[in-house]
Amino acid sequence: MNREKILVIFQVMLFVRLSTPASYAQNLLNNPESIVYDAARDRYIVSNWGDGTIVQIDDQGNQTYYSTALSEKYRIAGLFIHEDTLLAAMGDAGDAGIAGFQLDSGELLFKIIIPGVGLPNDIVCDTNGVIYVTDYWGDHLYRIHERVPSLVLEEGLCNPNGMIYDEQNQRLLILSVMGAGSPIMAVDLDDLSLTTVVATGLHGIDGIARDDAGRVYVSEWGTDSIYRYDESFSTSPERFSTDHVDPADIYYDSVHGVLAVPNFSANSIDFVEIVTSVPEHEDWSLLKNIHIHQNHPNPFNAQTSIAFDLDRPTTISAWIFDALGKRVRTLVEEREYDTGSFRIQWDGMDDRGRRVPAGIYLYRFTSGNWSESNKMILTW
Repeated sequence: MNREKILVIFQVMLFVRLSTPASYAQNLLNNPESIVYDAARDRYIVSNWGDGTIVQIDDQGNQTYYSTALSEKYRIAGLFIHEDTLLAAMGDAGDAGIAGFQLDSGELLFKIIIPGVGLPNDIVCDTNGVIYVTDYWGDHLYRIHERVPSLVLEEGLCNPNGMIYDEQNQRLLILSVMGAGSPIMAVDLDDLSLTTVVATGLHGIDGIARDDAGRVYVSEWGTDSIYRYDESFSTSPERFSTDHVDPADIYYDSVHGVLAVPNFSANSIDFVEIVTSVPEHEDWSLLKNIHIHQNHPNPFNAQTSIAFDLDRPTTISAWIFDALGKRVRTLVEEREYDTGSFRIQWDGMDDRGRRVPAGIYLYRFTSGNWSESNKMILTW
């Protein structure tokens, strides 16, 4: 199933719906492998396997180098943002491992060499700050705790590539690329047991991502496509999007509801919108009459109010995301409002009733295929 795509450029700040690419003066992408979204600064960060650089793309599509500190020696694969640090898997050298960068500035903070690693590929971090790294050539999984690496899985994986952290089930989901049926494997983080979730039957699987509804996406080089599984992996995957070019590590941007797909061999990025069902009566021309105000007060301590105006009865959903793009609070979901002016309060708590840390947050309103996001600052 073809999906609407935006090539190379990052122009999705208000759900841009373009089907043709725009041209920009420079393209710094060189075999782009992995991509993450830095919500606090409205930018994507992309790793270049081709030359070991890391590129940032702003909300106007402009590309600049985020870091060239590793380019003389390493190639860069997986990226992951943890708090105020960008983690990068650095490989293709005798002392491969991971690197940490100051997220805002791109300053190289540290390198952690993993003894015996073959090719560090993808990288994730759990809620406790423990880092996990797949070793593509070594068929291993490594863990890094307090900057000390250790080998935690020696058998059962076959060319492990893309990986995500499933917080709800306290497990890792890993693509075992050359295993029987190219399976998605699960690693239980309590006992490190390894099980097969599903045999994909796909060839050349590379990246894995999961959206807010729990659906899982897998990129595949064989057909240059993205496939989507339901949350329980109970049905055959849907061929979600096509016409990519060797799609690598994919990433779900929950703030804008798009799947970011690096095209490894085309030196470009596709942004594929993940659309929920749209009511039949939905009229795009009328949605422009939804007006979302800046929250007040801002910055705020403990509580803030978000006002919005509707020129017609509309079904609204609203969520709060942290600076890493993780959804922390559902304010309203699929609620029908009449014409008029309304306010929603947020008390600085997450969906579990826990106080969230001070920092930058985003509130996102959606209605059908329309969405709008705004920043706010919480202080305690």
